[in-house]
Amino acid sequence: MTQATKKTWLRVSRKRPCTICGKPDWCTFSADGRTACCMRVESDRPMRNGGWAHVLSAERRTPNVERRRTVFHERHTGPTFDFFALWAAWNLRTSENAREALSVRLGVSVGSLRILGAAWAAEHKAWAFPMRDGARRVIGIRLRADGGRKWAVPGSRNGLFWPEGIPGERSDLIVICEGPTDTAALLSVELAAIGRPSCSGGIPLLKAALDRIGRRDVAILSDADVPGRLGAKRLAEEIRHLARTVRIVEPLEGKDAREWIAAGATQEVIEAVIRNAEVASV
Repeated sequence: MTQATKKTWLRVSRKRPCTICGKPDWCTFSADGRTACCMRVESDRPMRNGGWAHVLSAERRTPNVERRRTVFHERHTGPTFDFFALWAAWNLRTSENAREALSVRLGVSVGSLRILGAAWAAEHKAWAFPMRDGARRVIGIRLRADGGRKWAVPGSRNGLFWPEGIPGERSDLIVICEGPTDTAALLSVELAAIGRPSCSGGIPLLKAALDRIGRRDVAILSDADVPGRLGAKRLAEEIRHLARTVRIVEPLEGKDAREWIAAGATQEVIEAVIRNAEVASV
């Protein structure tokens, strides 16, 4: 448990919006004003509720709605950096031997890592996964150290882990999961998968992606915890009109898709669980 999870947390409001994203709902802050838990902007300190802890400087502890809105706009909307070019350079320098070693560590196929765009970012000593918007443009880069620490290249916007060449445009079933490694695991068993940036993030981008792909059956593979279930339910409500059917399922073993597949789940098993799940009603 991180130090942040032991604090007393208060909800944001219109009078005191989130210090990180500037929004008046969903996020919280510690009673001492030193830490914000933002549900929209990631940090390297994930929280159990699905948000991320941000330690605040003294200057940022004082609410300032207009300044905060400006910071959020600059960080998340302006095309101020060519993330595609940065990722492409790293990808060009990444050897297949390196990807093979990563595939063994993660228990996923080399092919899944390749179409996800996994590239070694030497200056960060981490693996880089491109994050895309609903039109497939690269809008940020998620970094993952070999020890499991996760963060993003500064200036990144949270986006989708939307692989190249998946059967999304020709498959009747799209599986939505969380994060690049769960996406890689599902791709490894030949399921068409798109990863969201977190259990609560990426909803507008997923709506745009599904609108682009066209109406399909959609399965939301939720992590087996409360934040995962809440995030899956909210996503189902938001995308129901864009899909033929929406079902929510959880791993039969382990806490997430990668652990379930590592325990022996196959494409056939996962598809059977999806078929037997109730269609989400909204």
